Amino acid sequence: MAARLFQSILLEVKNKVSFVMGIVDAQGNIVSCTELRHIGEVLPCGGEFIDSGAESGEADGYTFCKLESYDNGARYAVFAQDISEAAYLACSITAVAIGNSKSLYDEKHDKQTFVKKIILDNILPGDIYTKGREMQFQNEAKRVVYLIRTQDRRDVALVDLLQRMYPDRQKDFVVTINEHEVVLVKELKTGDSREINRYAKEIDEAVQQELEAEHVLGIGAVAFVLKDIARSFKEAQVAVDIGNVFDENITVMNYENLGIGRLIYQLPTTLCEMYLSEIFRKGSIESLDEETLFTIQKFFENSLNVSETSRKLFVHRNTLVYRLDKIKKITGLDLREFDNAIVLKVALMVKKYLKSRENYNYAIPVRQWLGYGRMGTGNPVPIPRIYPTPFWTGELLKKCAENRFLTLFWRKPMLKLDHVTKIYPNGTHALRDVSLTVQDGEFLFVVGPSGSGKSTILKLLTGEVEPTQGEIQVNGFDVSNIRQKDIPYLRRTIGVVFQDFRLIENKSVYENVAFVMRAVGAPARTIKKRVSYVLDLVGVLHKARRLPGELSGGEQQRVAIARALVNNPDVIIADEPTGNLDPSRSLELMLLLEKINSLGTTV
Repeated sequence: MAARLFQSILLEVKNKVSFVMGIVDAQGNIVSCTELRHIGEVLPCGGEFIDSGAESGEADGYTFCKLESYDNGARYAVFAQDISEAAYLACSITAVAIGNSKSLYDEKHDKQTFVKKIILDNILPGDIYTKGREMQFQNEAKRVVYLIRTQDRRDVALVDLLQRMYPDRQKDFVVTINEHEVVLVKELKTGDSREINRYAKEIDEAVQQELEAEHVLGIGAVAFVLKDIARSFKEAQVAVDIGNVFDENITVMNYENLGIGRLIYQLPTTLCEMYLSEIFRKGSIESLDEETLFTIQKFFENSLNVSETSRKLFVHRNTLVYRLDKIKKITGLDLREFDNAIVLKVALMVKKYLKSRENYNYAIPVRQWLGYGRMGTGNPVPIPRIYPTPFWTGELLKKCAENRFLTLFWRKPMLKLDHVTKIYPNGTHALRDVSLTVQDGEFLFVVGPSGSGKSTILKLLTGEVEPTQGEIQVNGFDVSNIRQKDIPYLRRTIGVVFQDFRLIENKSVYENVAFVMRAVGAPARTIKKRVSYVLDLVGVLHKARRLPGELSGGEQQRVAIARALVNNPDVIIADEPTGNLDPSRSLELMLLLEKINSLGTTV
């Protein structure tokens, strides 16, 4: 890599100077030169200059400037076959140019950054194989994701620990997800359960002994190709989440060993509540006290064996039988019968799951909002699912979370049209008694022939026009009765993608996206980070300095999506986004919207 980078820059310099220039390594070998015939020759004074440790100097008719050291320990210097102010200036500028190019190259080709993009779904699936091949990744190696979630902020110490345990930076990658979560992507030799569990045990014991941190370790399924690392990461997250619900005392959770808990975790809460109401008489399961629940747990642990359970509980067998009869009287289920025992076991797990979802409604989203949201103090990228609204303050959210006042706030639909009718002044009936509800996180298509009212719905949702009849709710705003001064706040929670792109022709891609953040008064540092993040997310970061007229139609539409996404809206509304694109570009765009939706944004 280094020689190619050096040579490409020197060839650009060649026509600007009247003397020979090149790059020499610590042994005095000329590795790149404006005169190709000198490559491979030895320049003894070059090696002596590098060994001296000086930043710049002159020797034997040559001018030297030191280059920044490389990660592999290699040392280089720029030389010019001349001693003059012009030679020193040329060497200095060339050294700076090589340093900047190296930084950009390293960032672009850094394997750890690439793995993090795969984990966070910040790269299109079709680009993973191509990029991996460029970076000399073995695509079909067996890898597994270990997710370590700590109670306290231990990300720095945990990263250091894992890198010491697994120092091979070409095969094993340690990635920080947030201040409580760190991921290890480990390459495996055999990929069997014994190898996976051995590494898990090593990590678990090291975190306990060296960091003394409360933690849970989640293990995903084996990824056989690069793109499956993202799936393995999601499975590790699910393993940790399910472990927190059903097995609070276990610190290592393997996705493939979750059992029925994995099924329950994926069920809607309404279905779970329905199951409990059909199985038990009203209030019967709530009337089980701690002693009874402990008895049930031990009875299950001892395979429904009455004698063994009574021995483990240190109670007489008749006492245990009395307790089992009491449970039967309360719930209608005799635990000595296998079928009834299974029903109660599942019911108790469902109850645990529902209790965890009640806590999730307030505690987890609020903490994420305070830690990562626009009004929070945390780093705004990468952004998890956030529930922002303009009139809530961080302190108020915190108090509401402590007192559990946010149930209605979290459960409101994202978009709602209730018996909406729209008649334009010329008498055109655009909509007649339309009702529609879109929940948070949904991906919804509105289809219909030209003139059926699709664009009218978009204008109604953004407050551009008012309904003739009916009510419209958008992310908590009553759009049908909204005040004029509140419309800008409404539109900040919505990202709109237009069919004709509507990019500013005389502004670069970067400026088109940054303009939206400047309009809402975002600080310059936040703009720089966020714009780069969303341009990378939609795959046009390398075109950041281009004007819209220099892009293809698909690339312009990606920029339009980045602009809609940059202020972290709760919902993106796309008005026929594929209307001006060919089928292949349309498919790419739909995959991109699907990816954005998977990150939590309603589309």
